[in-house]
Amino acid sequence: MSKPKPEPTAVTIKLRQRFPLIGMGFLLAAAILLPDRAWNTLLAGLGGLYLLAYGWTRWLIHNLRAERRLHFNWVAVGDQLEEHFVVANHSPVPALWVEVSDGSNVPGYAAAVVRSVSAHTADRWRQSAVCERRGQYHLGPWSIRSGDPFGLFVGRRAYAAQTEIIIHPPIHGRLPIPLPTGTSSGRMRARQPLWQATANAATVRHYHPHDPHRWIHWPTSARRDALLVRQFEQDAAGDIWLMLDLAAEVQVRQGMDSAALPDKIERLSQLYTRRQYSPQKSGGEDEAVRCWRQLRLPLQFLRIVTVIYDEKRKEIAVRNTFLWDNL
Repeated sequence: MSKPKPEPTAVTIKLRQRFPLIGMGFLLAAAILLPDRAWNTLLAGLGGLYLLAYGWTRWLIHNLRAERRLHFNWVAVGDQLEEHFVVANHSPVPALWVEVSDGSNVPGYAAAVVRSVSAHTADRWRQSAVCERRGQYHLGPWSIRSGDPFGLFVGRRAYAAQTEIIIHPPIHGRLPIPLPTGTSSGRMRARQPLWQATANAATVRHYHPHDPHRWIHWPTSARRDALLVRQFEQDAAGDIWLMLDLAAEVQVRQGMDSAALPDKIERLSQLYTRRQYSPQKSGGEDEAVRCWRQLRLPLQFLRIVTVIYDEKRKEIAVRNTFLWDNL
């Protein structure tokens, strides 16, 4: 049985039941003041029980390992969020109970559970939930707890690692407004040379005296033994600007949920980008990668914005302007 991938952890052992210790104090006092074999026997038995319980807990918690795996950290509202958990017991004593405590903040998702793991075995299970609300959340930190069969000590192994998860709104197939169709249709590319740098550089040409040095494509120049620069072309997709007004008083409905407006803007951006960079329209997997890269940063921004009020409008506007200029 292979061990799960180790993570930085912290192990602690705590005493759960203090009442027997008080009883040991009375037994010790009775053994000193009223010497009798009965007091010594009870004192030795209770002390041995504590030593056995501590050794069991220490041995067990140092040989318990746990792992959680998330396959997709970008999901939509309504999708199934699923994690795979593994708890492995590498000690020769069984773990009668193993409590998994989770500090995740995903709405509607609870990974806390109690399992039982035999000696030298591993327990695997899946934890799932339906994504209910868009946002930027995290899975973890989390920990596992276990102890001796007498309930005297409890050991805890903490995992401080966190996994970020993005939940975005669902994608709908119809647009409420007409969108620009771009400069070409079908599988055609816009073969219109430009003298300004764009995101598209599909070919090269010979170097001219006034071309910037950063346009030079060195691998092709070295292969052809001539100085060649990238030839930029106009993008086949049309441009559209989506303006997001986060002021609460200008919203149509009173008491509007702060998630509704960013959701609408994001759905429009996703639909338009998928429409312009679809494989049937613009050329295959490379365009799908460009679509994903174009969407990733705006989606991260829209996951955390909320409707604001007057006193914060100026500050938020400046902050968001700076963020969008760097996308």
